[in-house]
Amino acid sequence: MRHHVWLSALLLLVVSCAQQPAPTSETPSEFNPEALSFGAAVWTYTDLVGQSKARTTFYNFAASHPINNIYLEAEYNVHNRPAQLAAFIQDAVGRKFKVELLTGHPEWALTGSQYKAVAFARKAAEFVNTYPAVKGTALHLDVEPYLLPEWSANTQGVASQYLDMLDQVKSTLGTTLPLSVDIPCWFDEIQVARNGQIRPLSEWIISAVDTTVLMDYRDTTQGIINSGYSEILFAGAVGKKVVLGVNTKNENGLSPASTTFYEEGTRKMESILTQVNTTMKTHSGYGGLAVFTYEDYSKLRK
Repeated sequence: MRHHVWLSALLLLVVSCAQQPAPTSETPSEFNPEALSFGAAVWTYTDLVGQSKARTTFYNFAASHPINNIYLEAEYNVHNRPAQLAAFIQDAVGRKFKVELLTGHPEWALTGSQYKAVAFARKAAEFVNTYPAVKGTALHLDVEPYLLPEWSANTQGVASQYLDMLDQVKSTLGTTLPLSVDIPCWFDEIQVARNGQIRPLSEWIISAVDTTVLMDYRDTTQGIINSGYSEILFAGAVGKKVVLGVNTKNENGLSPASTTFYEEGTRKMESILTQVNTTMKTHSGYGGLAVFTYEDYSKLRK
């Protein structure tokens, strides 16, 4: 997510998400940080491609934390230094990380700007075809149409345009790249009429893409599970995956403390994520966990 829109985005993300009755997690009597049984993705805006010192710092941090996927800010890299990007991806994969090419802008949701999303999808596909060793990466869109002024005035219209954009991007990628997208946990509360059906916006999106990353910004085991449970059940029913994303940013009192693990710290967060993973891993629609962001995660108190 772009830093300059973060505060307004968080105010929207803290809207009460639907709470689906979900399995109750069991709290372990003692948490052993050496026995973490899950892997998590991290969003990152650090220049891991161009800065060797930053790469070393990241790899050192990841070696002692459950990180196995990198949502890498990629727009500049794909356009301006594709060879370096390919080399980084190969190096990361050799270290057992996955890498997803992260990009997106709210205006891409609108009909007049959808060509930009399609153009980048085409560029990403060309990148993978040019550097076959990076096959296995994915395009990861963080578009967030609710940040547009048009959203409040015409939610249905903007939501439908956003879905059109996802369809076009998916068609452009074909089988070259899987498509992941970020969405807030309250999209299941927005009913969208489309193709003769009325369904929650979250269901339309989950059906349209390969993996949906739910910005499930809660700081308790049951809160995270409850907010994402209905999406995971639906994803399983249609053969897709939903990743549950949590937040580690210091909100400085601008949004509820319950939306971030900043106060709880690393040990508490990783304990809770272990419980979430243990509870949800048997669900076919569950795609794992993600942490926003590496930069904030690495600064958490222990």
